[in-house]
Parts: sequence; C-alpha cells; structure tokens
Amino acid sequence: MNYYNRPFFKIPSKGLGDLPSLFLNKVCFKAIYQRITLK
Repeated sequence: MNYYNRPFFKIPSKGLGDLPSLFLNKVCFKAIYQRITLK
C-alpha cells in the first residue's frame, strides 16, 4: 500500500475508504497539470 503514499498526494492509505479521495485528487492534479502545460 506504500504505492499510494506519494508526497504530492498526501493521502494516508487506510484501505478502500481512501480510494475515492485519491481518485478525485488524481483527477484534480491532472486538470491543474494540463492547465499549466497548455499555457
């Protein structure tokens, strides 16, 4: 489960309960990253 404990996510992996927040964080990060790179 250490794979999900990346520094820029900062979400502790406690089980399946944290997967939705991890998914939302990944989607938000991708959107922000695309906005930065598309400029």
